[in-house]
Amino acid sequence: MQPAMDTSQDPITRADFEEFGALLRTEIQQSAQALRAEIQQSNQALRAEIEQSAQVLRADIRVDIERSARELRTEFSHLDRTVAGIGGELRMFKWSMGVALLAVLGGLGFLYQGLTDLRADMHRGETALREEIRDLGERTARLEEGQRHIHQRLAELIELANARALPPDAGGASGSPS
Repeated sequence: MQPAMDTSQDPITRADFEEFGALLRTEIQQSAQALRAEIQQSNQALRAEIEQSAQVLRADIRVDIERSARELRTEFSHLDRTVAGIGGELRMFKWSMGVALLAVLGGLGFLYQGLTDLRADMHRGETALREEIRDLGERTARLEEGQRHIHQRLAELIELANARALPPDAGGASGSPS
């Protein structure tokens, strides 16, 4: 008569480990894909923000230049009447050059301010992107550490299962409970 076997603790088979390994690889691959998708999404969002900022900046500069041009047209018409009243061509030339220089310098000032703002926005975006990349690196390192721990634990479990699955010695000593 054979002793009753305790089936509440069935030994773990190699197929169970392979199935668990396949599930683990699938989860790791899905995590890696999700991480890649998150990085791409962050990159696209950052690019969209930078492009939107550039468009807003371009529109603001365009509006400022158009407003300056309208103001200059108004000033030119007033200056023309004043100069015509004075009658001196030399004075008209001096006024025109002064206004033209003022317009050019004003336009350059607007452009410089816009470029400065754009540079600051790009610097902030680059800093934010570097922080995101650093955070992603840290998360990847944690995932790798977890994966190493899982592999180590699996190796221990495989060794334990192999030790339990060995046939009894010819001398009568048994590795499994009777």
